[in-house]
Amino acid sequence: MDFKQLVLNENKPLTKVSEQEKATTFELSKQYVFLQDLLEELRTLLAKDETILGYLPLTPDGNLAFANQGLGAYAYATTKKAKAYRDIFHDTRGNRLLVFTETRMLFLVIIDYLESNTYFSYPYETIKAFTIKPRKQLMKHESPDDKEQFHWGYFDFQAGTNIFSEVLTKKDYELFTSYHESIPALKKIPIQNKIYRAAKYQYFLSNWHFSFRLMTIFNLLFLLLFVLMILGFFLHFGPLKGFYYKDLLDIGMVISLFYSKNILP
Repeated sequence: MDFKQLVLNENKPLTKVSEQEKATTFELSKQYVFLQDLLEELRTLLAKDETILGYLPLTPDGNLAFANQGLGAYAYATTKKAKAYRDIFHDTRGNRLLVFTETRMLFLVIIDYLESNTYFSYPYETIKAFTIKPRKQLMKHESPDDKEQFHWGYFDFQAGTNIFSEVLTKKDYELFTSYHESIPALKKIPIQNKIYRAAKYQYFLSNWHFSFRLMTIFNLLFLLLFVLMILGFFLHFGPLKGFYYKDLLDIGMVISLFYSKNILP
């Protein structure tokens, strides 16, 4: 049982937890006790009449990973709690958590919260719309069984000046929609297919879905330019016919003259 499953177990009413599930939980006592202490500490962040209604755990397995793997995964634990978490869960910045209350969502990268008390608050009233873009089809290397384990869809919203982007698995999506249906203030926020941004420039500067498409286009254009250069230089064909050939000849002549004057006797 990993971090994600431990958090998901918190969504189950205690009356439905079997004796076998209790025994399994207590076998992982270190993780369980640490998680309970963490969740209890999160309650201190709430307002007087605010309660936690559910959790959505996020990990690199199935969710967005570029911000918490490779260079993005570097984190240095200095506090006692952060070191304990690192040793128990063997994680740096991979485990993240969305917490749902009646009035807002809290988001935290676990180790960042334990290290510097860093977290984000997204009041529902500041969110104009949720964007959920499901994948239309599987890739060639994926089988129908992969629908459960591969990314289900793109999830994005803007809360005030904060922008949140994530990838949800099918189970994550189902859990989020259940909260969307059951929390009145959350249900008021529409779910749409288009990205919402408060300012037009943010559609380009803070939209990794668009950035990925733009990078794909740039790569294709670079490949096209490379092909045209090859055709123009070697086959003397296409819009770049002769252009690079002449330039390269001029450069070659300069190099030859320099070589003959400075090297040859």
